[in-house]
Amino acid sequence: MKRLFALIMIALTGVAIMMIPPPAPVEAQGGSTLCNDIAVVSLASGTTVVALSGRGINSLAVCGFVLSADTLATTAVIKSGSGTLCGTGTISYTGAMRFVDEGNISFVRDTPLLTLGSTPGGTATPDLCITSATGALTGFLIYGKGN
Repeated sequence: MKRLFALIMIALTGVAIMMIPPPAPVEAQGGSTLCNDIAVVSLASGTTVVALSGRGINSLAVCGFVLSADTLATTAVIKSGSGTLCGTGTISYTGAMRFVDEGNISFVRDTPLLTLGSTPGGTATPDLCITSATGALTGFLIYGKGN
């Protein structure tokens, strides 16, 4: 009798799980799905690159990044700003992330960990930049645009 009860409970649990709908995708203003694009980054030691341009869009959402280093002492900073290489109105989102043993740093999630956007007063969406103080970096960002 206990086995029959256990089998019935397992069957009911399976039916209940099959009835749960999948989660809806995260949506930006205007209905476009966030974090459905990948931007590849590659930069030499001591340089800054614009990883994502904010020009002409209402928002940028970053859901993750994977960065790999070529030396033991490589450091990276993720920041935003306008002007040449995020040089104006700069905001740093990370400190100097140091790589261990020529390894990688990654952080990925299914919802935005960072959202940049234009303001009602007319400030444009800033660019997202990556700086490498020492060592070269390669990797990618997972992001989405809201128009």
